[in-house]
Amino acid sequence: AQEYPLDFVSDLCGVNQREIVSVAKEFAKVSPAVALWGRGKGSMPDTLFSAMAALALNGLVGSVGAKGGVLPTPQPPLADWPDLKEVAPSAQSPKSYLDFLNSAQAASGPEILLINQANPAYGPVAPALFKKGLANVSTVVCIGSYMDETAQLADYILPADAFLETLDGMVTPRGMPYPVFNLVSPALGRLYDTKPAGEIILQLAKAAGGSVAEGFPWEDWEEALKARAQGIVDSKRGAVSDEEAALAVAEGKDVKVAPNFGDLDELWEKLGGSAWFDPGQKLAVDFQTNSGRFTFSAAGLKGIGLGKNNGFPRPLAAPLSGDPKKFPLILVPVELLIMPGESLGAAPYLVKMLRDDQLTHNDVYADVSPRTAKKLGLKQGVMARLATPQGSLIVRVNLTEAARPGAVYLPVGLGHSAYDKFLKNKGANPYEVLEFLKDKETNEVSWWGARASLSKV
Repeated sequence: AQEYPLDFVSDLCGVNQREIVSVAKEFAKVSPAVALWGRGKGSMPDTLFSAMAALALNGLVGSVGAKGGVLPTPQPPLADWPDLKEVAPSAQSPKSYLDFLNSAQAASGPEILLINQANPAYGPVAPALFKKGLANVSTVVCIGSYMDETAQLADYILPADAFLETLDGMVTPRGMPYPVFNLVSPALGRLYDTKPAGEIILQLAKAAGGSVAEGFPWEDWEEALKARAQGIVDSKRGAVSDEEAALAVAEGKDVKVAPNFGDLDELWEKLGGSAWFDPGQKLAVDFQTNSGRFTFSAAGLKGIGLGKNNGFPRPLAAPLSGDPKKFPLILVPVELLIMPGESLGAAPYLVKMLRDDQLTHNDVYADVSPRTAKKLGLKQGVMARLATPQGSLIVRVNLTEAARPGAVYLPVGLGHSAYDKFLKNKGANPYEVLEFLKDKETNEVSWWGARASLSKV
């Protein structure tokens, strides 16, 4: 409270003091109350201490570990995949994606880069730096279903099934209060000569030979999935759901189930028409603290070089680069509910659903406050150059009171240089001009904005 008095926080977030007090009182009254963190749809990164601040609010009102509050996502008891360090102990590879991006600055990189159903040449983290890093890779292999920006740069493309064509295993989705495992069977026949991505990786492992082939002993992808499901059989927990049990769980009733399968073959057969679940598993948070209860000070962080503020949450986002006089605005990427935010291209009918103040023909709109636009001499619909220290984009201006003064908002999901005529060259890609930052406390990558300027062209 001393470091962040109400007037300071009000100015910082642009919300008046009375509204902050009102929300705080309402939050304290409601049970269970839940504070969420993350940006956009929840897939954009945030700092460690931003998450800790939200968890502290949840702990303050007793929502951590409580029914209807914050609970861990329960996982089914599947058998583990092979440990890659044991399978290929001599392999040399970047420890993280950030390490690979750093290698783009040097004349060294991995001999082979295998990219599985991702599109880093489009985004979200520093696509220009990723493409620069490819120059230091001898061979680029891409597993995927689409000729996206990354596939266009690959030396080899291994075509994978589309999601409606493939066989796969799915685990507990976000928000589910009990562990789930179900078998995703193909809904459509294959249109082209493709395979499940897992099948492709198995075949590559066999071709590699040696310890790699030994570490992936299954004949095909289905056998590999069955091997994982053996963990459920061995656990002697849960059951394959039937209509009666599923309805009771949906109604909020306490349901306890016993295994309704004797062996792996029977479980696998039943998974063809339903899903394994364990609604009787009691969810709990295993607090790694001396008291076994929630604490507001994450003292354990000190042991790994974090928690410099006695383990208490505080905002420690890395500062954005660039001269504030030259770049007086803050560019904020916006995730739209109807558009894929990261690598996958949008379907044509989704692009058609965009409003006229979001996309007109091939021009994307950047949202700006009328007050900010007036200072910059900009009017509704004019073409403007959106520049950051990382590059520039051409956009149209959309004036809206929903935009905070001093900020400019640009949707993600457009600006593709790949795919078909319905998506290619429509709009601009904000990932190209965002600044990727390292969380000071964890060294994880964050990409939430950039200093920017907006000028008429």
